[in-house]
Amino acid sequence: MTPEKTVEVLAKIEGVSGAVVKRDRRNRFKSISITYAPTGVLIGNFKVSISPVFENDRLAEVSLSGSGCAKAEIERLKTVRDSLGSKYAKSGRERVVDEDGVEIEQRVAFWNDETRVRLSWQVDAPNDAYVASSGRGVDGALAGLANLMAQSARDAAIRRCPEDAGVGIQTVVNYSSQAAFLEQHAVETQKREEKRKATRDAL
Repeated sequence: MTPEKTVEVLAKIEGVSGAVVKRDRRNRFKSISITYAPTGVLIGNFKVSISPVFENDRLAEVSLSGSGCAKAEIERLKTVRDSLGSKYAKSGRERVVDEDGVEIEQRVAFWNDETRVRLSWQVDAPNDAYVASSGRGVDGALAGLANLMAQSARDAAIRRCPEDAGVGIQTVVNYSSQAAFLEQHAVETQKREEKRKATRDAL
């Protein structure tokens, strides 16, 4: 699906008030700008933002993301997980690793022969770090400013989620082609193996 066709589909979604394709002077795709109605896009009680990703002017994947206070978001996470589990025949943990094969994230995946859906989440907790300083000169002023900004961020987080001590959770549901996932997984696995072999040969 092209960006222009994707915009047509997005415009029909309840909660989307507009979508525009942005291209550069050479007509190369840059991004899609999506504006939302005050109600936003609701999937059940899950308010989401939509993020399409394109490769060579073709839709490659779509992410739905939303956030909320910890307790409520955990319940929504369970609902999303159970709904995906009932819709897709296969599911399991998916390890996300860097180029050296070190695990950096875990997420839950659901899939069939055509589609792969990945459910991930990130906990956002207020930062309690404090910048110590001598209290003199520029260093003291900068430390004071940093602490003031950190305190302001903590206060804002607690106002948003007073019952959760300011802790929130961001949830992302990502849709992509199962075939594309398997192809990319094979490429990345081969690259890591080649790097391991090069390291072994150099020792």
